[in-house]
Amino acid sequence: MMEQNHGGSIINISSIASVIGIKGLIAYSAAKAGINQLTRVMAVEWASKNIRVNAIPPGYFENIMSGANVKQTQPEKQQQIVTFTPMARRGKPEELIDPVVFLASDASSYLTETVLFVDSGYTAI
Repeated sequence: MMEQNHGGSIINISSIASVIGIKGLIAYSAAKAGINQLTRVMAVEWASKNIRVNAIPPGYFENIMSGANVKQTQPEKQQQIVTFTPMARRGKPEELIDPVVFLASDASSYLTETVLFVDSGYTAI
């Protein structure tokens, strides 16, 4: 982007684990929190090059990460997700499309360093 001198948009994918404590996710949470901060610093450093940098930390979605599927499908985990998610459901993968398209498009031309939680309000509780 810098070499072409046309600017652009970078969208990092983080996680709700970047701002809430989830048992057993020490390294994962630290890495995702690092992505949020990396997003902010890159945004500040590259704004003058017309490069926007934003992040999306998704909440719980129907497409469960490989490696997490055993715990994620347990009834008690399902109940926790429904209880603490204001919309009382997991997100659908296609519900991430519009936020990504928005951040990549000119519709968000004045947004940089935004960490846009797509989590049904999970992190608000």
